[in-house]
Amino acid sequence: YYTQAHALMNLEDKEQSGLFLLSISKLHQLGLKLVTNMEEVKQNPSIIKSKDKQQSKWSKELRKKLLESSNVCLHHEMDMNKLFREFYETHLKNILEDSAKKSEI
Repeated sequence: YYTQAHALMNLEDKEQSGLFLLSISKLHQLGLKLVTNMEEVKQNPSIIKSKDKQQSKWSKELRKKLLESSNVCLHHEMDMNKLFREFYETHLKNILEDSAKKSEI
């Protein structure tokens, strides 16, 4: 999905598409960090039980890391989607509409 969005952006604005490509790379890195944290939880599923009053400091920190990395990943992806929507509205929408009108003729 994101590589296709990048390819569309690259047709219209090389600089913007380059920045979007960097965002894709960052999302990949954030995703890897999230997967690493999830693997730790998978090995110790009791970490997620927030009602457990006997949780160790390590468990609480790992749970906190998982939530933080998940939120960072989510917000980065939301920002990327917003960036592409704005780019689409300002650059691509008119091109696609004009192309559709020409093909109707």
